[in-house]
Amino acid sequence: MKNKIIALLLLINFISCKTDDPHLNQKISAEITQTKHLNLSNEKSFVWDELIILHPYSSIEMTENKHTISLRNVSKNIEHSDDFNLLVFLKKKKAVKSIELKRNLGDFENIYDTLILQKDANFILVGEIFSDNPALFKLNKK
Repeated sequence: MKNKIIALLLLINFISCKTDDPHLNQKISAEITQTKHLNLSNEKSFVWDELIILHPYSSIEMTENKHTISLRNVSKNIEHSDDFNLLVFLKKKKAVKSIELKRNLGDFENIYDTLILQKDANFILVGEIFSDNPALFKLNKK
């Protein structure tokens, strides 16, 4: 019985630590498809202060060390896949949410592996989505 309780507590802890948010992913994907913009600076459904975007095959550990951030509760799928970009929302240098954004919606230009303040997380899309050559998200400098 004691082992079952410990196993249950470990499972609950594991589930609660995951940052992946399918609802947020759907919301962001819909915004991109409908508007060709991605304005994350207005995302207020949870508390965050920075964003980092990881490209396919990025190393979670190297990113953590480079930026002195904690991504330990982020899925490591990005290290073995080229199907998506990983958007990680941070609060005080710790991951609070993440989404695996499919690359057919677009790639990001010159902003991978860079900490982006929430107020600056506004992107415009250049090119066509769902094409053979992915469209590019660029920072929308106001």
